[in-house]
Amino acid sequence: MASSRLWVLTPRSSNLKIQAYHRVRKLWIPEPPALIPLSTSRLAGFEKTLDSKPGIILPESPPPTQTVLLWPTQLSIAGPAKLPLLPRGEIPGAVAGELETLLPWNIEDCQTAIHAVRRDQTWEIYGWATPRRWLENALSVLATYGLEPKYILPESFFLLLFRETDPALPRTNEFLSAPSGDRTLVMTLRNGNPCRETIAETKGENTDNSVCMDLLVASVLMDSAEEAFLWTHPEAALPPGAPDMTSPDPEKQEEERTAAALGRWTGRAGDGVLFPDFRNASLAFRKDRDDLVRHIRTLGAVALLLLLLSLSDAWIHVRALEARVEKTQAILTDLASQILRPSPVVEPLSQLTTRKNELAKQEEILSRGTDIIAILKDIAGGPDPGIPFSMVSLSIGKKSLTLSGKTASFQDVEKIRTALLKTPHIRSLVVQSARLDIDRKTVAFRLGGIHD
Repeated sequence: MASSRLWVLTPRSSNLKIQAYHRVRKLWIPEPPALIPLSTSRLAGFEKTLDSKPGIILPESPPPTQTVLLWPTQLSIAGPAKLPLLPRGEIPGAVAGELETLLPWNIEDCQTAIHAVRRDQTWEIYGWATPRRWLENALSVLATYGLEPKYILPESFFLLLFRETDPALPRTNEFLSAPSGDRTLVMTLRNGNPCRETIAETKGENTDNSVCMDLLVASVLMDSAEEAFLWTHPEAALPPGAPDMTSPDPEKQEEERTAAALGRWTGRAGDGVLFPDFRNASLAFRKDRDDLVRHIRTLGAVALLLLLLSLSDAWIHVRALEARVEKTQAILTDLASQILRPSPVVEPLSQLTTRKNELAKQEEILSRGTDIIAILKDIAGGPDPGIPFSMVSLSIGKKSLTLSGKTASFQDVEKIRTALLKTPHIRSLVVQSARLDIDRKTVAFRLGGIHD
């Protein structure tokens, strides 16, 4: 909500009090005040403002970043209401309907401020309404003094916050009195909820004590209360008729009230209370939004820069990969030309793949070298040594076997076949042909079969 240091603008009948407060932990400490010659009438636009602003002496410390304007009670009309448990977004419309019967102005031309407290299944409402043109004039006049309030709060709201700093007081009818210069803000609470407020002028013969007593009596008569309490400052919460009901130092007591209200205001964010602020809708404070837009633009520029850097980095990586691919292709083409020579190289990768498959087939065939030797041993040692046998040719395939040879008789051919079938690596063997050789003395035969 508020920063650790802010200005509070308090209205007077003939001037505007400006005072800075700074926060030390949970306490708000007032700094020396200054007065702006700006009456309430000029603030609202009832009187013409000066063509040139008179010189004012502000505190020497740097100005705070946030300013709170307490809107004078005589420039607004307030009243209580009780609403069912509506969503927060529907409360302003319902309160405007309740206040419309109290206003001499068109509700559409007014700004409303709402103080809402949830009680069980209802909202306890106290609302303020003031013409929008008065607020616009006040903002325009304060701008000539270099002031731009971020919050415009009803001054009686600060008095209500000050009362809430001491919840141990009676919760029947209470009569709050807040002297401020030549005017006194008075407010009546029933069971802790505000029900009416007014401003009493304390000039001339009307003293603060007498005015407060008159208003207290009127409040008691209107509310028909069994007891009422008059509260003028933190050290005084006294019943009617008690002595010394006025503050010995009104300025100091006003600073204490404001400091206590600031502590209550800044410490109650998010506890179910709807804070009243006239700066809403068309009068909403724009600087925060403008700052947010500026920060978003800055963030967008930084994000765009990061995106450009990411794209540049990606482009560099892509170029590096392209260079590696080109280098790899050159190496691959040179290697293919060496391997496939004298064949021309057109598609090095596919040609090398084909060549690789061919070599793999050869490797698969040659990898059976041990089996071939074993088969040769079986053929050489399988037949009985007493059987004449000479091998003419031998063809060994992946699984097939073809053997051509010569022997002495047709019976020896069958004996050779039977002996070879008994070897460990020949699975089947048949006589494909057997005939007398040219010499008419030997038999030429051919056996075919399958090996493992």
